[in-house]
Amino acid sequence: MKTIDRYILRAFAVNYLILLVVLTLLINTLDLILNQDEFIKAGRVFAERWGWSVFAATAWAVWDFYWPQVFFYFIYLSGLLGAAAVGFTLAQLQRNRELVAMVAGGISLHRAALPMLLAGAICSALLVIDQEWVIASPPMQRKLSRSHPDMIRGYLKSFPVEFVPDGQGALFCARKFDNRVDAMKEVTILRRNAEGINTERISADEAEWDETNRGWRLLNGTLIVERDPDRPLAQQRVPIAFLPSDLDPTTLRLRQFAKVRQLLSINQLRALMEKERMVNVAELRRMVYSRFSFPVMNLLIMAMTLPFFLKRTPGNLVRQSIPALGVCLGAWGGGFIMLQIGPDNLHPALIAWLPVLLYLPVAFYLMDKLET
Repeated sequence: MKTIDRYILRAFAVNYLILLVVLTLLINTLDLILNQDEFIKAGRVFAERWGWSVFAATAWAVWDFYWPQVFFYFIYLSGLLGAAAVGFTLAQLQRNRELVAMVAGGISLHRAALPMLLAGAICSALLVIDQEWVIASPPMQRKLSRSHPDMIRGYLKSFPVEFVPDGQGALFCARKFDNRVDAMKEVTILRRNAEGINTERISADEAEWDETNRGWRLLNGTLIVERDPDRPLAQQRVPIAFLPSDLDPTTLRLRQFAKVRQLLSINQLRALMEKERMVNVAELRRMVYSRFSFPVMNLLIMAMTLPFFLKRTPGNLVRQSIPALGVCLGAWGGGFIMLQIGPDNLHPALIAWLPVLLYLPVAFYLMDKLET
């Protein structure tokens, strides 16, 4: 790697990190201002619980809630960060007349752009690592799935389970699902025949998930068998302690909290796709495809930004920045809009790769028009 490459890469990396820190602090500060009452309330509870001062407990609550958000924001801001870092890096090179020196020395502007494209590819690889290994880890999932009121509890709020089917067609109902212990309270499970008629009913005070045996351990469970559908009073009661099922706590949380889907790895999404009766398979398949297309889209957005600042002679940076900002924000926002197209209208793979298909010729056209 040549000295000029290291110089450009270092400038790009510094600008990228500064922008990441500034945007993250800005988003978190705005959120903190809007939800300061929740943090003060959590600080008072923690102060009483641990014997800390209210200030120290509140500061810890703010830190514990917001530091995992950096990894989550990185996924959605990576495209903007790369394009903005390109703009600031090239603006610096223009201001110092370094691009002029490169052209005078026989270095093509395309060659000057190569280190930044390489840095963009590295950032795309980091994006995949962040999504698949950092965010998808169970401790990080628990932290990122919390809302502001969940800070005091330390886990997601409980929610009722209302007629949720599993892969065998049984319907699960419960007064609440306790995220702290992965257990349902006051459970009723209905089993039906091919005609949809209830043939069995299981009642239990509590159902706790058993990951090893992939099922629910029932407390005071009773299986009620209907002997004759025309005579519902003729029943047989049998004790039951365990119920195998593919309806696990992750699937229950997925149905209740939309954000949980964004925290799952590709392997977790593929495992959920096997449960066709419980989830929207087409939507999950689109999410899997987008895990590959999204980094490519970010790289194309950065490539579309380069020609606005790669100039042989210094120019007006304001005039260069305004169209670059429009293209960058338009492509970034348009990509998110296209990824929200319903999977029932187009094939999931086409939806996921549609931004790439549209942006690829635009990026080649802008780079081809570059005078060098």
